[in-house]
Parts: sequence; C-alpha cells; structure tokens
Amino acid sequence: MLVEPSKTTGRADAEMLEIVQHLVLSSPPGEFDEVWYDAQILVPKLISPQILAGIARAYNHENLSVAKTADGLRVLLHKAAEISPTRYVDYTTRTTFRVDHVLRSAVTVKETLIPTMHDVMRHAIDDAARSYVMTTFDVDARPSAAVHVNIGRAELVIAMSGERANLSNFWSGNWRSEWTEQWQLLGDGEAIVSGTVKVRAHYFEDGNVQLQTTKAFHPACIFFETPRMLGTVIIEQVRTAESALQCGLERMYDNVSVKTAKAMRRVLPITHVKMNWNIHELSLNRSFSLSKNAQQER
Repeated sequence: MLVEPSKTTGRADAEMLEIVQHLVLSSPPGEFDEVWYDAQILVPKLISPQILAGIARAYNHENLSVAKTADGLRVLLHKAAEISPTRYVDYTTRTTFRVDHVLRSAVTVKETLIPTMHDVMRHAIDDAARSYVMTTFDVDARPSAAVHVNIGRAELVIAMSGERANLSNFWSGNWRSEWTEQWQLLGDGEAIVSGTVKVRAHYFEDGNVQLQTTKAFHPACIFFETPRMLGTVIIEQVRTAESALQCGLERMYDNVSVKTAKAMRRVLPITHVKMNWNIHELSLNRSFSLSKNAQQER
C-alpha cells in the first residue's frame, strides 16, 4: 500500500503527489531511478522518504524487482515473500533479508527458518523453476525465480522475472510471470496450475514507444507421482504457455507495418480528397495562384 499524504497536505499538493506517484510507478524497466530523479527536481519537498519507500515497494512488487546483498545474493521482491514492508523471506537459503526498496539493496538477517510441511514439494518446484529461467532467458537479463508457500490457501506461488536495460542505446524491457499451484481441493497426485505473464518493452530513441502485454492463463489440471515429477510437469506447463505468448508477439511484430501501422494511417486527408501528385498540375496551380495574387495587389 502506498503511503498517503497527511491530512495537513493541501489539495493542490495532494493532487500533485498523486500524479507523481502515478508517473514513478509507471517507470519503464530499469528506469525507476531516472524517473524518480526527475520527479525529485520538479517537486523537491513534496515526497517524504516514507512516501518514496512506499512507491518503490509497490513498484518492486509489480515488476518483480531484485534486491542484492553486498556479497552478491539476489532477493526476488515478491509480495508472497514479504514478512513486513522491509523484511523478505528466502526459503532456498532459509534466511530473511532486510530490504531497502529505493536502493534495491538487501542485508541478510542471521536467522534460520523452520522447514515448512510442504518443503519437499517447494524445493522440487524451485529447482525446476531456476533451471527453466537460466536456460530460457538471456544471461544478460539476469533471470531470477523463487517459490513461496502460502499455507493458508494450500498453494505454492512461483515468481519468475528477467530484465534488460540498455539506456545508452535507448531501450529496456522485462518479462515476468507469476504462477500458483493448488492441491487442497484435489486428490493425491493432482494439482491445478494457473498464472499470469506480463511483458513490457520501452524504446525511446527519437520518440517514446512502449509495449505492455498481460496474458492470463486459465487453470489447468496436472497429474504427478513424485515432487520431482510435479516440478517438471509445472514448468513444462509454464514453458508451453510462455512460448505461445512469445510466438504471438513475434507474429505481431512481423505484421505491425502491414496491419497495425496501416490502420493508424488516414485513408484520405482531412479534406476527404486524395492528394494529386502530378507535378505538372501542381506547378500549373501554383502559377495561377501567383498570377492571381499579383493581380489583386494591383
């Protein structure tokens, strides 16, 4: 939840704060710091450190950002891993981290977690998810994956993300997905998998073009015999769904100049009369116009 302005904040300031929050939360991949820096110049006294931390936290959750520790550990900032606004759990290392959302830095808290009752199942899916992102995403995207346990709803939550930003060449983008695996309402050896994939790209050389795509995949029933098999079957389901989305985006790009761009063009100019590109007729019309103007001046 974002930090709301205090009751003493004027109406104009509150409206401006809402605009700034929207702009910063809409920052393209890899550009949060740049957008926030510009906003800070425009409204240097409006946003307090608490409000900025709230905005950064919401942005990190939405974009599945990664915080890094001093020794290189990467912490995927997913809401299912949140213990408190600045504390996150990592089941793989059995530790918790204190996170600075603005700097996207993390500090390890020396404490050992008690294994959950679904730890074997979670570990098998986690291994499969990490292997999937490392073999599917480009290494420069620094992909991350994490699997969290939601005991209250008897489900495992899988979060995966990859991001590349090359701002010197005017582009950035990320691919992130969240999947849930539920088994509470089914018998042994059965589970339901559903998920959502979000893709965002930004290109801003001599312009500002963005792509934002969200694709929800309906629940599908899967069958397994062992935890290891469960991890394999779930990730195969994820691979099929994400590959289909990737192919769809590629087809869209192939047809963008033929269909999308053509649909954006006017068939006729605003006068509803086709432009006459006959150079001789245009020259003749220009001569008549000049002659007419000369006569009027006399």
